[in-house]
Amino acid sequence: KGGKTITERMDISSASDGANIEKIYSPKTSETILKPAYDAVDYLKKSDKDEKWLIVLTDGAFYYDKDAAKEERETPPSEKGPDGYVKEKTPEWLNKKLNDLAVGTDINIQYLGFGEASALSDNPTNNFYATNAGSADALTGELVSICNKIFKRNVVSNISSDGKFSVDVSMSSFFALAQGQGASIDSLTGSGGKKIEVTMDTHMGAPSQGTGNTHYHPVIADVSGQVMAFGAGSAGDYQLNFSGSNVQIFYEPNVKVQTKLLDKDGKEVDLEKEVLPGDYTLTYGLVDAETGQDVSGSPLLAPVDLGATIVNGGESRPAASGDTITLSPDDKTQINVEGTFLKDYQISNAEDGKFLEFKVAAPEINPKDLSVKVNVQNFNSTKKWYKLSDHDKWKPIRVEVTYKGEKLTDEQLENAVSFVFTPEDKKLSYRVEKLSGESAYNIYIGQDESGAYVAPPEGRYKIEATAKIADEYGRELTAKGHDRFNVSSMDGFWEWLLWLLIIAGIVLLVITILNLPAWPAKINCRVTKPKQSAGNYPVPTGANMTLVPFKYPLSCSAKKKSKLMHKFSKKACVYVSDVTVHRRVETFTVGAKTYARQNGFKDGKGKPFEGVITGGKTIRMTFNGAPPLECKIDIN
Repeated sequence: KGGKTITERMDISSASDGANIEKIYSPKTSETILKPAYDAVDYLKKSDKDEKWLIVLTDGAFYYDKDAAKEERETPPSEKGPDGYVKEKTPEWLNKKLNDLAVGTDINIQYLGFGEASALSDNPTNNFYATNAGSADALTGELVSICNKIFKRNVVSNISSDGKFSVDVSMSSFFALAQGQGASIDSLTGSGGKKIEVTMDTHMGAPSQGTGNTHYHPVIADVSGQVMAFGAGSAGDYQLNFSGSNVQIFYEPNVKVQTKLLDKDGKEVDLEKEVLPGDYTLTYGLVDAETGQDVSGSPLLAPVDLGATIVNGGESRPAASGDTITLSPDDKTQINVEGTFLKDYQISNAEDGKFLEFKVAAPEINPKDLSVKVNVQNFNSTKKWYKLSDHDKWKPIRVEVTYKGEKLTDEQLENAVSFVFTPEDKKLSYRVEKLSGESAYNIYIGQDESGAYVAPPEGRYKIEATAKIADEYGRELTAKGHDRFNVSSMDGFWEWLLWLLIIAGIVLLVITILNLPAWPAKINCRVTKPKQSAGNYPVPTGANMTLVPFKYPLSCSAKKKSKLMHKFSKKACVYVSDVTVHRRVETFTVGAKTYARQNGFKDGKGKPFEGVITGGKTIRMTFNGAPPLECKIDIN
């Protein structure tokens, strides 16, 4: 600015350094050398930044490569211009030099020529980009486009002249650029007049005194403006309050990749839990990070280019959104979704550097899932019976196999079932017929492979069918089923009748055993008052009974309980009927006194029993040829 040539490199690393750009100028306006581009590339190669850009701005031609003095010396006068200087380099030369600078590096090179500068060709595959501007307005547009490419900012196209615009996606930031003489930005407000936070504010303008060299063009007043950065905002309507002849709004979308697995019913699978092997529908796309709404179709994000890679079972395969994918058991299955939106924005479903990862595991084997049912359909007298003389009417044995209640296909059923008849030494002849589409077999007893009758040996048989299949996860399942039948020359009725007789005999035997009498240990003597006195018989009076000694002083007629019943109850109901004697009483004891037959039923002092026996008293008696018995007297 003061006319002094700056020879050292000047770093512009913050917004406050922007004013230093005004101090940079060339004392000569021609014979430009490309050496600064080489120095910049060497500088960028040493950088560990994730993204590197070299921007080449020029308004004219290049004359030298790395060493101007050397080229001046070595260039023959015949190859110099009329003024004796080295001729300007051709566009082809510059194109190759800049392309070569990008080869084998991770550096992106952006060339912008304006005014009389050479027009170069793009080579994006080599990270070389080139554009030209023929006017001041075009130059501003190209600069904005380049900045959008490098800094991944995008222009809102629907902004009105008074600063109104809308977005259908939430934003992580907005940038406003107002240009022109007296341009300024005041604020950005969202729905409801809410002001969006200002995160940066920078004013730029051309120096008022030019560069200090009189032959330079005068200052262009319109080359001035303001850049203001704003924080996050939701989808909706906005108002930018500004002044100036030109304004642009740049935006940075706040979006993320959403990945879903849908089951056969269209329900989303919870990937935090174990996922079962099988077929799923994969969907993915961009969603608003604030609301979770799908915004893949928003024009503010176009073009959207996403792709997925499924890593499962040791294999990696691509998948588009909406594809059906098959997952096999795997402890670490990954779904990697990567791509771009707005051409240059790179995005993926990785979080903290890790792609979506989950476990695919088969459920525990349920033995009941595989079922084998064997059903002998031939009956004789309600029994599963094959009567030899009726062999032309025999029905086959049906064997059905199901998995989780569903039929197996013919392919699954092929060689899946084996049959064993026991006893095997009888060498029963049979023929197996697989029933297509029915997941079943028919087994024909007494037939050879051609269907001819072969009389089977008589006897009782068991058929056992065993099925072995692989489930949908490749694991082997086994299930068995069986049934029994008879082969005989006689009707099943006779066997049924024989068994009926045997059962009847057993029942009669049990009844007989249960009714064998056993002398009880205790009885209840229920004395019923007679209608009138009967000589020397006991005559109840009221609730008492007067016992008068006589030859047979007390006699009970009782139904005795069997031995089996006696185990459960040692009491028997005995009724006093009359003086009928079933067992001759030898002694009886009332209280502490015993009265014996041999001494006339007198006690130890020779006194006979006289008194009243009341209800509830117990008499202990001994009998001729029977165990002692306690008799509890109840008087009706």
